[in-house]
Amino acid sequence: MKRRICKIGTGEVISVGIIILLVFRFASVYLNQEEKLHSGLFMLFTEVVQEEKEQQIGKQKRHYDPQNSPNDISGEEKHSWCVQDYLTKYDSSRHLLHSLFRDILQKEHIEVETAIRCIRNGRVINSSTDSLFYKKASSLKPIVYRIDENKERNITLQAYVDVPVQTVLGQIGWFWVLSYSFFIILICYCGFYFENIKKKIEKIIRLLKTSRQTSYELIEQQKIKLTELQTLKQKTELISKQQAELIEQKQAELAELQVKIKNTEFVNKQQAESIEQKQAELFALQNEIIPLKSEQKKVWIALPYGFFFAEKEGILRNDKGVDICLKNNPLRLFLAFVNAEDYKLSYEDICVNVLARPIKNGADQSDRENVSTAIYRLKKCLKPFPCIQIKALRDFGYQIVFSNYQNDTTQPGKSD
Repeated sequence: MKRRICKIGTGEVISVGIIILLVFRFASVYLNQEEKLHSGLFMLFTEVVQEEKEQQIGKQKRHYDPQNSPNDISGEEKHSWCVQDYLTKYDSSRHLLHSLFRDILQKEHIEVETAIRCIRNGRVINSSTDSLFYKKASSLKPIVYRIDENKERNITLQAYVDVPVQTVLGQIGWFWVLSYSFFIILICYCGFYFENIKKKIEKIIRLLKTSRQTSYELIEQQKIKLTELQTLKQKTELISKQQAELIEQKQAELAELQVKIKNTEFVNKQQAESIEQKQAELFALQNEIIPLKSEQKKVWIALPYGFFFAEKEGILRNDKGVDICLKNNPLRLFLAFVNAEDYKLSYEDICVNVLARPIKNGADQSDRENVSTAIYRLKKCLKPFPCIQIKALRDFGYQIVFSNYQNDTTQPGKSD
């Protein structure tokens, strides 16, 4: 890329730079003149709007008291809105306004294509049937008429113009256009002329450089040989360094393996100690088990905190050998609690499964009284074991809770 830029030449670069500056300057003048032309066209359009009003409505004298207005809009603006509303109503496409606008442009010798757009009550009215014209043309400043603060009721008149390039150039003046063109051609010629002179000078310099190139090549060959020797030396040093690093790596792996062996021996020792500890704990637990008498052939259900229950005989015993015998409804009720999840029973469960009372649509007051009586009898039977409590669950039923003797805390089923 740099070589291509160098081949272009300084003269050409300067010429192109000056040409670009002239083009930008001409574009700026062109845009400014086009903007002035648009401003002039807008002034003509404003005059045409006033001329149409005078032709169709005429001049009227009126007096307007601003105090009668519910808003800050002047009476003149409201009157203009009424005039435009009337004109749009009877000339929906605003052809008259468009014709007047074209007439005044012809009088001023301005060759442009025009169209009018009117927006009234949210409806867009175009004087031209060519919808593509409104996309390619430039819109002038809109003229807005208000009757109140509701923007949807505003009437907007806007002119669209398509100004040809020759019209703008005519406004600038052909003398200046030709002057710009002449300067651009002159600069191009000078740039290429000086570039040819520069090429001849470069050719002479190139011959001088060729003679010096031979001596440089000899020096470069010596440098290449020296570089090869240095590269060979570096490779030898690199191989020696790699071998030393490999030895260090193997030594580190050996040390790491020895550490792993020591850690394994330590873990094995800990596991052996843990096994001995577990065996001692198992032996202690076996000694704590209370053996049953050989003559007892009852089937016992283990309950929390050392309680055992013989379902068939209705016997409830603690770990100290104290037992009670449950019968009839207390036995059936206690057995239902033991077999229930989290030792919870609802009123309906007690009525149906214990008291054998059929219910419909839930337990009523009478059913709950019978359940309360059965619970009272069971509590009376369990009185020797104060660590077993029956708690009422609001709007549900009851739950048996086993207590811990040591800290006297309670939880459903058992307590830590």
